[in-house]
Amino acid sequence: MRLFAPHVAKMKQPHFACVGEADRPAREVVEQTASRTHGLHLPLEATVVAGDHFTNLPRYMAAYLGRVSPKVK
Repeated sequence: MRLFAPHVAKMKQPHFACVGEADRPAREVVEQTASRTHGLHLPLEATVVAGDHFTNLPRYMAAYLGRVSPKVK
């Protein structure tokens, strides 16, 4: 998040951002950035999962794998 938010206008490759629902400051930045990229038709997909920054790695991985698994054949 710290790296892509200021540079979204330069995005060329798809980017998947995942943030915890209870991690409010980070969630707000991700949601605002995703809203901005959607209007510019830039390749950012943002997902909010239950939990916080310290408990979410398994949820982040599941969200990511759920997104990419159908595309890998």
